[in-house]
Amino acid sequence: MDQDGPKNKVARSGRPVDKAKTEQIREEAKKLFFVHGVDGVSIEQIAASAGVAKSTVYAKFGNKDAIFEAVVDDIADNVGAGMKHRIAEGGEPKEALVAFGKALMGGIAERRLLTAEPVIAIEALKNPKLGDKFFAAGPGKAKSMLSEALTTWQSNGLIPAGDVQEMAEDLLGLWLGTLVYEMRLKPHMSVESDYLESRVKKGVAKFLKIYV
Repeated sequence: MDQDGPKNKVARSGRPVDKAKTEQIREEAKKLFFVHGVDGVSIEQIAASAGVAKSTVYAKFGNKDAIFEAVVDDIADNVGAGMKHRIAEGGEPKEALVAFGKALMGGIAERRLLTAEPVIAIEALKNPKLGDKFFAAGPGKAKSMLSEALTTWQSNGLIPAGDVQEMAEDLLGLWLGTLVYEMRLKPHMSVESDYLESRVKKGVAKFLKIYV
């Protein structure tokens, strides 16, 4: 990745860069990165789009790599916050899984992950930790939450013993299928909430028929 400026330029002494301006720089950089790719965007473009001086961008982030890492961190935080609705492990598995599946698929329909994925995949070839972080915040988190709930239900005798990691992957596969690939290749494709709800319920029914 082109560093596009001094690699280790640090903030100068004096008035700190305010938080709102920092967020503005990150948000404008995110828009540019997801349209043109990281290598296709310069610090000058980011500064112009954010309405700040080039020196302000350097003062806060130092270089383009740091800006992109901040973008990935922000996406990971937002996706993680969207999944903070825990699976209700105390109730019946069917209702709890349907509720979680609807929340998960609703987030996918908003395309937050799908929009970022192609650019992050390219940058992860150079910086693998970006790919690790992105996966952990999205698919990895969904799988771990499902696995934890399945483990609890097994302990309570609500579902038979089995490999909860494999079970979680199977359920995610029933929900997602080829839909994510289709949405990725058809950026203007819209997905109705009724269709997603039906897809989730069918996936849960098939899952329970296999494992319960």
